[in-house]
Amino acid sequence: MRKSILFSISLFLALACNEKEVALSQSKVYVPELVLKDSLVIDRLTELSLLDVKSDPKEFLFYDWITNEIMRVNSGGEVLAIADLVSDGKNSFRRSYFINANYGANDEVVIQTDLAIFRYDLDFNLKENQNTDYQLVTRRVGGSRSFQTFGDFIFTFSYKPIDSESYQTVDDLLSSYPLLNIRDAKSLEIINQSIIPASSQMVKSPGIYYQLDPIVHLKNELLYLLFPNSPEIYIYKFPELELINQWDLNPGETYQQIKPAKKGEDLSGFFNSLAANEYQYFVFSNDYLLTMLEDAAPKADVDALPKGMISDEFIALTQKYKNKYSYQVFMEGEKLWQGRWDIRLESIRDLLFSTEKVGIIPGEVERDVQTFYFYELK
Repeated sequence: MRKSILFSISLFLALACNEKEVALSQSKVYVPELVLKDSLVIDRLTELSLLDVKSDPKEFLFYDWITNEIMRVNSGGEVLAIADLVSDGKNSFRRSYFINANYGANDEVVIQTDLAIFRYDLDFNLKENQNTDYQLVTRRVGGSRSFQTFGDFIFTFSYKPIDSESYQTVDDLLSSYPLLNIRDAKSLEIINQSIIPASSQMVKSPGIYYQLDPIVHLKNELLYLLFPNSPEIYIYKFPELELINQWDLNPGETYQQIKPAKKGEDLSGFFNSLAANEYQYFVFSNDYLLTMLEDAAPKADVDALPKGMISDEFIALTQKYKNKYSYQVFMEGEKLWQGRWDIRLESIRDLLFSTEKVGIIPGEVERDVQTFYFYELK
């Protein structure tokens, strides 16, 4: 009996010491800080969206939603070239909107519309246009994730127009149709393609998703892919598009997984999106991975909204919750930290940026220029 009691005490002490050592070990894990790295000041107070960035030499591609002008800006804030490509003219891309615009290979700017690709030189003179034989899967314009250039390759999240009817009607198409495509940047021919992974939430729970097109990053000849409504990062060989690994993001108990809409429920996808957490960006910074997870509106508040319309109450709820993010920091797939910063971050390729500065409340300081702040994890 005494030996049993002594053994129990020894086991308790051993377990207690082990738990203490684990806690100490976890407390020693270094969590990087968000550090202001640089900034870009543009003498233009309109509504600018950053579309792309290139590093050699460093410059940025912007679109002005007020003037409909696309512009190249260097690291000193100097406008290198600017043009209105929406209006009629020999250089127009013949649409009132575009899907995305990126720097392409061979010193060019590539603009994807709903029907064609337009290639421009760096002064925005039209070099050529090319009709596309694919339909992009996206609800975004002027910066969609469904089209992105990678040197001699282009990534598209797309299907063939001939398959449009089956894409709209077949319930399990996401598990069988190759929406992920790597194309030759010049010919647009498909080099490799793949289906959405079976472990993703969209395949596990078929239906209609408001945000389906993934966020993609190319790093060290690996393509990292994150679907907004599925908390995993999928890693592919590039350009083979061979799935080789998966990182689970483990967003925690407060994470609200979206409920897929059913066919015929025209607006339910918007309401389901409002009530769900959705990944909007991720970026690599000094070997750390940072994800940006958009907040969810309380389900009870969403359920109380008028149905069958996008009401003022819907917009108010969106503005209250969907512009706020929580952040996760990872190292080699291991989560180091999850929490909030008093800033709304975005990313383009490997650039982490914001129009806000840490410690300054947006709108608190009157501005006569527009500033983009560049951050890093250190």
